Amino acid sequence: RRHTRYWRDWSSDVCSSDLGRYAPSIGSQHMRSQIIPPPSVKAFAEHLRAAGYFTTNRSKTDYQFAPTDSIWDRQGNGHADWRERTDPDQPFFSVVNITVCHESQIRHGEARHAEVIRKIGTENQRDPAAVGDTIPDYLPNTASVRKNWAWYHDNITLMDQMAGEILERLDSDGLADNTLVVFWSDHGMGMPRGKRWIYDSGTLIPMIMRWPGKIDSGSVREDLVTVLDLPPTMLAVAGLDVPNSMQGRVLIGEQKEAEPDYLFFHRDRMDEAFELQRGVRDRRWKYIRNYNPDIPYAQHIDYMDQMPAMQDWRRLAA
Repeated sequence: RRHTRYWRDWSSDVCSSDLGRYAPSIGSQHMRSQIIPPPSVKAFAEHLRAAGYFTTNRSKTDYQFAPTDSIWDRQGNGHADWRERTDPDQPFFSVVNITVCHESQIRHGEARHAEVIRKIGTENQRDPAAVGDTIPDYLPNTASVRKNWAWYHDNITLMDQMAGEILERLDSDGLADNTLVVFWSDHGMGMPRGKRWIYDSGTLIPMIMRWPGKIDSGSVREDLVTVLDLPPTMLAVAGLDVPNSMQGRVLIGEQKEAEPDYLFFHRDRMDEAFELQRGVRDRRWKYIRNYNPDIPYAQHIDYMDQMPAMQDWRRLAA
C-alpha cells in the first residue's frame, strides 16, 4: 500500500483542478463562481478517501464549489496532517498550502516582512537596491517594483525553508522512502503579468516530484504538463481507476500516458473585472485570443491594484 502525499507552495483564489477538469467545461471559469458540480464529478481526494486513504488539507478550500465533509478526514489548520492517523500503516494523502508567497504577502508591510527576515536570516535577505538587473523587462524598474521584487524572493526563501521542514517531518516519521511528494504552484507569480494572465509568466509553474525508487532523482522532463494532470496521476499511482470525466493525464508510474499535443488556458472574470480570453500552446508556440478587444486589456481590479508595483505601472502607463 503506497503512501502518497503532495503540497502546493501557494494557492490561488480559485481552483477547479481538484475535479480534474478544465474549468470552462463545468462552468466554473469565473472567480469564486461556487458551482454545483455534476453528480458524476467528485474531488479526487474523495476517491482516495473512499479507497481507504487518510486525507488531510491545510487549509484553503477555494475550489469554486462548496467542499463536502466526504473529501477530508482533517481540514483546517488545527491538525497534524498524516500524523493524526490511528493506524500507522494506513496510506495517506495530505495537502499543505504554504501561502507565504501569496500575492498579498508581497505587500504585507514592514512589520510583517521583518518577521520574514527574522526567520530566513539577514544573510538571505535581498537588497531592493541590488535586484534591478533581475526584474523582467515588462515590469518598470522603479523603487516600488524593486522592493516588491526583493520581498517576493525573501518570501520564496521562507517558503523553501517551510517545505524543507515538511520533508524533515516525513523523514523523522520514517516515511521519506515510500512517499510520493509533489511540489507545485497553481499559477504564476503574484506580481503584475503573473497571476491572472495567461501569458507564460502567468501559467508557467514549478512542479517537482520525489518518489524514491520510482522516479530518477534529478531528472528533468520537457513535455507539456498541467495541474489537471495531478488528479489522474494521484489516483493511478494509488492503484485506483481514473474517472473518464478527468481531462488530464497520468504523468508517472505504470499507467503513464503520452504527452498531449496542446494545453489550453482561459481568462475569465476575476473579482469585479469581466474578461474573456482563451489560449492554447504546444511546446513551441502559444496562441491567445481576446474575445473582448473593445475593453482595456489590464482592467482595474481593486485587489490587484493594491500592489505598489501595479500602481507604478498604472502611473507610468498614464
